[in-house]
Amino acid sequence: MSILQHKTTHSTSDLNEQLYRSQSLPQLTSDGQLKRFLSVEGLPKAMLQRILDKANGYLLPNGQIQNSDELSGSTVMNLFFENSTHTHDF
Repeated sequence: MSILQHKTTHSTSDLNEQLYRSQSLPQLTSDGQLKRFLSVEGLPKAMLQRILDKANGYLLPNGQIQNSDELSGSTVMNLFFENSTHTHDF
């Protein structure tokens, strides 16, 4: 059933909740835990704070980044959907 079909039977708050869940669903498990970090879109504020707190834990007092084998065996990728504003083609 499409969102347009839902519009006739559900309130605006129901539609907003459905949209929120559809944005975050690909990266969350069925019990709401983070499975894949694809985007900050749709993630609860508390989860984003936990992500930032965890990242801050890798920063050493001297500004260096602490190495970890936590992602050993995982594939990590950065994808960019727009051209960089800091690089130029010559």
